Amino acid sequence: MSPRQDFLAAINQYPAFRRMAVLGAPGSGKTTLLRHLTLTYATNQEGKRHPQAPKLIPVLLYLRDVRQVIAEKQPPLAELITEQVKQQRQIEPLNPPPNWFAQKLSQQKCLVMLDGLDEVADETQRQQVSRWVDQQMKAY
Repeated sequence: MSPRQDFLAAINQYPAFRRMAVLGAPGSGKTTLLRHLTLTYATNQEGKRHPQAPKLIPVLLYLRDVRQVIAEKQPPLAELITEQVKQQRQIEPLNPPPNWFAQKLSQQKCLVMLDGLDEVADETQRQQVSRWVDQQMKAY
């Protein structure tokens, strides 16, 4: 079994491996990696996704864009995702049914990627966003 297969098997077998952080210097490709994963999952490119990788709904949130909402309202992750999806202008307007994302998150059907914590310039806001991320990770 290859290391890649061992890794994928571990994610499915051990829930602790379901949460990861991608660390790197500015410009090292963290955002590019997350965008690639989003595109791969969103377009269901079978040849690019390992056969053992679960089929998930990709959700990419840029923390720099939602930092104010998080700091002020501390919304549940599902609510924040729903509002962000509704606000997307690059795609045809989407209006997910009530609680759709909450249900998918609780069923572990989403690949949630949070990018740009380091881009939240205000220290107080960064701490608030970081605490919110921790809370959401514990919830799901």
